[in-house]
Amino acid sequence: MFSKRKKSVLVLTGVLSLALLAPVANAYHSESNDNKVLGKNECPVGYLNGVPLDVEFGSGSEAITHCLVKRHGAKLVVEVDSAFPADINGIVNKNKATFLSNIDKMIDNYEVVNGMAIGKDINIVVVMSSSGAVLLTKAHKSFGLDALGNPNPNPFAAQVVKGIAKGMKFYLCQMAARELGIKRSNMLDGVEFVTGGHLAVVDLQQLGYAVLKP
Repeated sequence: MFSKRKKSVLVLTGVLSLALLAPVANAYHSESNDNKVLGKNECPVGYLNGVPLDVEFGSGSEAITHCLVKRHGAKLVVEVDSAFPADINGIVNKNKATFLSNIDKMIDNYEVVNGMAIGKDINIVVVMSSSGAVLLTKAHKSFGLDALGNPNPNPFAAQVVKGIAKGMKFYLCQMAARELGIKRSNMLDGVEFVTGGHLAVVDLQQLGYAVLKP
């Protein structure tokens, strides 16, 4: 699916399947691997809002907070199959975009909380297929139509642009593009194609990429 050149570029890390839990578990602080991971004293306190963890979550929270290992070459692929998330009742929320609405949290968690620079310590690939493919367009009817019947602009485009600027790679499934009428001219700058989104994810997983499916 990917050339040797792209295999060396595409990288990622995450936790989803049970098969991946064992290696991922070693990335967290424990008494048995203190020499291999970030020590408690190096874990940031009040990393996002300036409030100490014991104040924010209750006494003793800092002592039981585990930090990721600051390491190089971590690899994660995010598989996005739907444009909008649905709640437990199946009601779709079009005010949020699958994964993109939480992209800031992912960036903060890796870079601010755990000190892992995206594109350097961890490389992240996002593959969008099925209805999720519209999130990589400049405009699409999935976001509604204006008074003249033209597709509305993608309200989540800025998050994709931010991710790309951070070093994330975004790939659009050509199978989905055919179904949804997406042309190259309507794709966001920096987005590239894969011939099949699901096949690309499988190929990346076989290359050692962990899969995260929001």
